[in-house]
Amino acid sequence: MSAVTGVFVFGYGLLVLCCVLKDVVCFGRTTSTILPHKQKNPLRGEEIATLKMVKRQLFNFESGSDAQMKLVFVCAQRVNIRWFLFDAAFDAINAEVPNMLPLEGHPNYTISSVSAGDVTAATLNILRFNVASLPLTVEAVLTTEDAARQYQIKTVVTKPARYRLDNIDSPVWLAIPPATWSFTGQDKLTVLCKVAVPNERKVGFNNELKLLRLEKTKDDDIGNSLQSIAVLHKDMEGPLAEQFSNIIIFGERRNVPFNRTTYEIKMSAVNESHAYAGRYVCAFERRHDKMYAGAWMKLAGSTLAQTQAPTAAVKSCAANNYDKDTQVLTVSAGVDTCLRCEGTGTPPPVVSLFRGSTEVETSAEIGVTRYINVAAAGIAEATYTFRSPSNQVAGQYSCRVENDFGSDRLEFRVLFKSKGPTW
Repeated sequence: MSAVTGVFVFGYGLLVLCCVLKDVVCFGRTTSTILPHKQKNPLRGEEIATLKMVKRQLFNFESGSDAQMKLVFVCAQRVNIRWFLFDAAFDAINAEVPNMLPLEGHPNYTISSVSAGDVTAATLNILRFNVASLPLTVEAVLTTEDAARQYQIKTVVTKPARYRLDNIDSPVWLAIPPATWSFTGQDKLTVLCKVAVPNERKVGFNNELKLLRLEKTKDDDIGNSLQSIAVLHKDMEGPLAEQFSNIIIFGERRNVPFNRTTYEIKMSAVNESHAYAGRYVCAFERRHDKMYAGAWMKLAGSTLAQTQAPTAAVKSCAANNYDKDTQVLTVSAGVDTCLRCEGTGTPPPVVSLFRGSTEVETSAEIGVTRYINVAAAGIAEATYTFRSPSNQVAGQYSCRVENDFGSDRLEFRVLFKSKGPTW
């Protein structure tokens, strides 16, 4: 097939996909509609642009073939997509993506995406796939451009497959608080999380909706400390209704028309509502995917309970190769290794890595990705991947974080080993 023909076929496929997902007339028939859900409460005065995963395709997962994993999703906003590979040797606690090594820049993987309107197809190409690597676990993390929402989907390949097509039909938010909301001390503070789940099965899944709040205290092992305000799960009977001091919490799971189920948690704080300013996270989690929406509730005219000087932390993001006690990261010759430099604080700080007095930037030897982790209430993270490292990367480094209310740094050393396992 010629290059021109290939482009035509691919473009035709995207056109058909757009017709299936958008409210347009396609070849004589009108298809179903996926639209943003309008918010009626003043606290939710803007539309929620749909972020919905719809398809997953696997091609040529056979030995010696160039395999391909494709995710097709709908979103009216620009989306940052990151791919991670499971590392069975490492079990991080509450990491953004536990056990995962970033795949950007790895010589055996290439990443691409193409969009048509609100539809995007994101592709992970695996060169010369080896069935000996099965089971293979890959996780994709999608973050909206405003860093207010995050969606994560896990794909597990357990056996060779020439072709596999999965209909994902992911949940969608019906109501979330705005990314930033300013209120006065006399206002009633309301935080509402509501999600629609299609085709929820009666068994086999432990679906949960949670409302979380960022605490001022920080545990060095897990970064930001999140307090669970309310949890609503699939097997609960009846609505959730609780009152603590001046906080009222309501939660309900309902089966609604068109084979959908809704989960809703609403928190209302009256009188001393200024005490509840800060960062909140709506989190909905299923067995194979998760989604998060972050909100910063700000008290107008005051910095009370809503700002925090930053604190730096360094963590290994794949393989158990960072010793926190000695502050040493061990890298092996030819083995991709990454670490995560994190900055807690409000507002999220700028995160940088320095070697001596020189800032580390993306190069052929080191890949750098920076992002805001919505799942951890807006923690700022930067991942540094040492690609096929040599003894040139050994030395003294520092993770530095800074926002308008202060700065912090953490020194550590990179130790080079001449031999190590391959992955």
